[in-house]
Amino acid sequence: MRKLLFYTTLALLVALSGCTEFSSSGTGAEDLAVELETVARGDVVQPGGSIELEYSFLETGEIVNILNIVLTGPDSEVIEEIQIEEEPLPGWAEPIELPEDADEGLYSLRFDFYSDEELFYTEEREFFVSVPMGGIRRIESYPPVLYPGGGGLFNAEIDCSMDKCWLRWSLDDEVISAGAAADGFESIEIVAPDEEGVYELKLEVFPFQPQDEEDYDFESGIIREIPLYVNREQKSGVNEFESAEDFHSLFHFRGNLINSADTGLTGVEELIPSGRPVLSVRSGTFGYYLDSFSAFEADSFMLPVSDGVLQSFSLMMSMIPFGLESSGEESAELFYTESLDGTSFFAGLFPDGRITAELKTEDGVFEFTSPEPVVFENIYTSTALSVQIEESGLTVTLYVDGILLAESVYYFDNDTALMINSGNEELSGFTRLGTEVEMLLDEAGVYYSQKLGGAVIDPLQFRRAMEMEYGKFLMYAEGFDGDISELIVSSAETRIENSSLIIPPLSDVEFPFLYPGYEELEFRIVTGGLAEGDAEAVFFVDGFQDDIAEVDFGSIIESNGLVSFSLIFLKDSVNLAGSGDEAVFAGDFSGVGYRIRNNSPETVIEIKSILVIRKNISVSDNSAESDFPVKQQTQDNIRS
Repeated sequence: MRKLLFYTTLALLVALSGCTEFSSSGTGAEDLAVELETVARGDVVQPGGSIELEYSFLETGEIVNILNIVLTGPDSEVIEEIQIEEEPLPGWAEPIELPEDADEGLYSLRFDFYSDEELFYTEEREFFVSVPMGGIRRIESYPPVLYPGGGGLFNAEIDCSMDKCWLRWSLDDEVISAGAAADGFESIEIVAPDEEGVYELKLEVFPFQPQDEEDYDFESGIIREIPLYVNREQKSGVNEFESAEDFHSLFHFRGNLINSADTGLTGVEELIPSGRPVLSVRSGTFGYYLDSFSAFEADSFMLPVSDGVLQSFSLMMSMIPFGLESSGEESAELFYTESLDGTSFFAGLFPDGRITAELKTEDGVFEFTSPEPVVFENIYTSTALSVQIEESGLTVTLYVDGILLAESVYYFDNDTALMINSGNEELSGFTRLGTEVEMLLDEAGVYYSQKLGGAVIDPLQFRRAMEMEYGKFLMYAEGFDGDISELIVSSAETRIENSSLIIPPLSDVEFPFLYPGYEELEFRIVTGGLAEGDAEAVFFVDGFQDDIAEVDFGSIIESNGLVSFSLIFLKDSVNLAGSGDEAVFAGDFSGVGYRIRNNSPETVIEIKSILVIRKNISVSDNSAESDFPVKQQTQDNIRS
């Protein structure tokens, strides 16, 4: 008795390849070729459907007058056998059908063509009978471009709710990984080829695991191919540390442990894993996951030394910590490096999220701990511990996500420099990153900018942090050791020093023009302690030499060195917020410029950061005359 079958394939498979496969070779006559229009190898057919059976001869040869069709089930039992004897063969057979309760598994459909009793051609199609399966939604690559010989993590999102799904990964048609979806084979770690180029990564999804632990010798009907890019030259990511020439050591952890810094002071060429660091993606961040027993190590000293003297530096790390509350009461080690003479630097993390550091030298032990928690569990955080070394002492400064949060100053007992193995630039020693803290480590580096005269903070970090904080409302952000080439200075002594812009006595610095619309601009300037009248911001408009507003820093400076004030821009006027309704300037203008002026005859002015953000104001009575779009915006929703 014949069994009814329904032939159903996924719409995606039908759209991509249909159910037609061509065969141009077989057993028997060499001049015979047959085109079979039926289920393809690797296709998925659901219970209760039918399989169409059609065929045609591509070349004429001997008269073919017998066709045997055999359907075999998962246990090799013959389910259906059809024999057709006609001259010539009709080119079709009635569809084969399976019942609704057909067993799931791998089936086989074999076609044998005969000329009388002699076999001329045979072909077999293996396919799956299974409940409906989805496709492969996407494959994500971390990082997008791999380094030659470096590691990469590939995550697939598939519509496969069954624990039986079997995944097979291939790189340039060579199988590199295969296993069950339930065992985590949606994600694999790949070691990139040593040669640069574009390779093909392929993922196939099979409904069931192959029997006897053997692989399938045919391609799945559910397949996705993506290019795998391998290149030594790579663009920096959105949050990555840049300016490789300004780092003493720089590790992006993009699947490799190579130092990406481009400086003659490099002492660490490559890190060596300790324990079991693994590539991982957590909270959308790609990096190395380290448990509390894993780390990266190097047999060298990781801090910059020039002519045997320890230089100013900044230890920068981006990470997501886990399990802080269970790490005990003592500080856990994040970073440690020491030279052969005993000089060492330690950075640690307390369970409550406070950062601590310790520098040991011949001149003493210098300790620092942030007064408040700054790192939080499961939250991506970028920290920078800056050590600025001068003749009289050193300053330790902590930046978190680009913001200066704490600072301590230490004075030496004598005027000696911090000597380390004098004359030896390539220092032996020991360095360890990680251990004791469970975390996802995204980046780590020791910043040292030679071109900025030993500046120790990456200027891009503050700007990036402000872009993330304020988005489209950010107009201008400059901080840390920025380049002063875009500024107009009145004194050649204006410079970058100690992560600040130094304005000499009776000098001024002019900043780039701002071009606001109908809105309020809030200025936040972080500076050192000032007396009234020492420093001021002076504003002027494009095309006019006269000043339109002056803001005395000393009269409004807060205890933390912050100077904050606002300007309100209307259609034809500029108002200083809080000064009354009278405009400080009236007339047409296209932009506004400003300079910071040092009025003191003796004291230098230190500017640590400048931030300008937009704050759209409410509609006024005469706003209809404005050429600018008007929106209601409050400070509370600036982050949205």
